[in-house]
Amino acid sequence: RGQIVWHDYEQTEGEFVMRSYWKESIDIKNEVGYKDRIWIYGYGNSKLGIPDPPVTQTELEAYGKYVYNLTKELKDYTNNFEVWNETNWRAKYYPELTPQVYFNILKVSAENAKKYNNQSRIISGLL
Repeated sequence: RGQIVWHDYEQTEGEFVMRSYWKESIDIKNEVGYKDRIWIYGYGNSKLGIPDPPVTQTELEAYGKYVYNLTKELKDYTNNFEVWNETNWRAKYYPELTPQVYFNILKVSAENAKKYNNQSRIISGLL
């Protein structure tokens, strides 16, 4: 599995930059028959002033743009996306990460991933 962190992918609002080494890593795995699963790490985006986790409608809309652009760019590489990892562990340290907040993040992830690629699969990172 690979990870593409929001604040690395969108360092300036609206500018999404796919690093070549991310795609190279996915290519290597695909060559041996492993269809990669990409972690969507939308733990907020400090470079855009969006806290961790995104909670407000404005924050979730910005997060949705990250998901949309990421899944669009990776359509030829993978359809599998895990929203965060070990969310249950994170919830211990981030009290604002309630089940409802994570549900909202999953919902925004699924809606935006499927806007461009209806074959996208969104996988929960537990809670």
